[in-house]
Amino acid sequence: MKSILTTTSFLLVLFSQQIRACSCAFFYDNFCQSVTDWNGNIWTDFHIYYVKVMSQEGTGIKVRVLNTYYGEALNGEEIFITSGQGFDCRVETAGFVEGKEHIFAAWKDSGGYGLSICGLTFLNVVDGMVVGNVAPGINEVPLSEFGELENCGFQVNPAHTLPDLQATVAVYPTLAREEVRLLPENWNGVHSLKLLVFDAYGKMVYQSTQAQIGMGNSLVVDTQGWASGVYFFKMNYLGRQETVRVVKAGEG
Repeated sequence: MKSILTTTSFLLVLFSQQIRACSCAFFYDNFCQSVTDWNGNIWTDFHIYYVKVMSQEGTGIKVRVLNTYYGEALNGEEIFITSGQGFDCRVETAGFVEGKEHIFAAWKDSGGYGLSICGLTFLNVVDGMVVGNVAPGINEVPLSEFGELENCGFQVNPAHTLPDLQATVAVYPTLAREEVRLLPENWNGVHSLKLLVFDAYGKMVYQSTQAQIGMGNSLVVDTQGWASGVYFFKMNYLGRQETVRVVKAGEG
């Protein structure tokens, strides 16, 4: 446990050293939210690789692709990844050490591959574990299970069977004042439900990553202290993701 915490602390220090006050519409401190859109789909221009750092070269690093999780398949090839550059910030590659292994979400454009300036788009790989801020409440994932990356699927128990398409989660009321309930429908047994709630500006206002619910057992979200406006309830359950729009009504 001590070695894992030490490695996680190192990654956070490395991350803080590389980020230079980037102005981004949305900025997350974890990998999963940084690489996906509102529907949980990986952004089109991201290419996600398991890599080994080969060398530092000028404005970037040369890495060898050990495995491809998303995007152009480049297993066994070497690619050059540049530092990320925004109009008011820079994300440096200087902190990456030759011989170390990482998961990279490299942004590709006409100029090649580069680090994204918005969010956390790299993780450490140590002793067969992917270590770092993987997702809210998740700081390590076995490398062997990281293939469930599509739509951040590694947040779901990888041992689950194919989801029952009849099983859903009812969210009500969608015009709320005091609370919102998430009630499972057509579920067999008890399963995990992970919930992230964002306001219209992309700020996360609520999260529940360990809820266990089943038929007749709902998750209740207290909304009394929230400002009036639009909120997005992003749910992950039974191997799928779903987003529901909820409006918090004003008092009166």
